[in-house]
Amino acid sequence: EEWGLINAKKSESQEICFVTKDTYRQFIEKQLEGAPPQPGDIVDMEGTILGTHQGLHYYTIGQRKGLNISHSDPLYVLKIDAKTNRLIVGGKGALHSTIINASQFSLVNPNQSIIGKSFDIKTRYQMVPFRARVKSLTENNICLESTSPQEYITPGQSVVLYDKEFVIGGGVIAG
Repeated sequence: EEWGLINAKKSESQEICFVTKDTYRQFIEKQLEGAPPQPGDIVDMEGTILGTHQGLHYYTIGQRKGLNISHSDPLYVLKIDAKTNRLIVGGKGALHSTIINASQFSLVNPNQSIIGKSFDIKTRYQMVPFRARVKSLTENNICLESTSPQEYITPGQSVVLYDKEFVIGGGVIAG
């Protein structure tokens, strides 16, 4: 409020905070500058076509609603494959992973040795951190192994390593 931000009084949400007037779909369509959404296949992990999506930008990892396909079990978006214009779906268990690979990784203190050490990890801003061990670190890539399976490890989002309240480093989750 003090800075006059338009979303200062907006209630908490899981939506995109800077989208104030439209739905996120309308916002994204405006960003595409008239390029029509490209429908494509919705497939399971074996590649079986289950349905058609209306454009990859309408979906997020872990999304269950809005797939418009019927199946004996609830299906979730597991992967968004822009190269093939396919949405890969599967059961909730397939969303769990103990391995997190990230690129564009940088350390606050580049001289610090972190391989084999465990840290608190966040992949979402307000989440409760989980523990993970650094398996490997190369030029700008890191591989982490969590002590428990994690849901919704989403390519393109950030992963940040903490030692108590201190940031150790961060990167972008790789697909």
